[in-house]
Amino acid sequence: MWFRRGVLVLVLLVALAVGGSANAGTTFTTVLRTPISGFLTTDCSVSETLAFSGTYRSVVHYTLDGSGSAHFSSSVQTNGVATGLLTGALYRFSGASSSSSVEAPDGLPYHNTFTNTFLLVSQGAQDNLLMHITLHVTVTPEGVITAEVADTRFECVG
Repeated sequence: MWFRRGVLVLVLLVALAVGGSANAGTTFTTVLRTPISGFLTTDCSVSETLAFSGTYRSVVHYTLDGSGSAHFSSSVQTNGVATGLLTGALYRFSGASSSSSVEAPDGLPYHNTFTNTFLLVSQGAQDNLLMHITLHVTVTPEGVITAEVADTRFECVG
């Protein structure tokens, strides 16, 4: 949720800087490429911390329609390499995420769907890690949640 709000704020700030205001019927698309680095812990063959670096590429699309509803979508692709701090094992990783939501002018009704697939591939004897996440929520104009899905799977494959 923080990602969606953060990107939405970024898109709206760009819109305000360019056009002065975000009027109904306005559409914005932004492409960002960002270097990433950090640490990830895996519990597949050997439980260890991996140091990773790579690139995060996102495409963000925002439309404010004639009724004042906000339509937001994003897609993210992540690629890079990682090294095990304990074993020195080398990995390559690739991931793809997508998110879409529609929000009425007063915030309700609202729906959001998020999917993420991430694959960490060992360049040696260690198992690979496959992660898949699907999240969905639908909220009626009365504020009642009518659909809520959270499916998260982590799988070590050799």
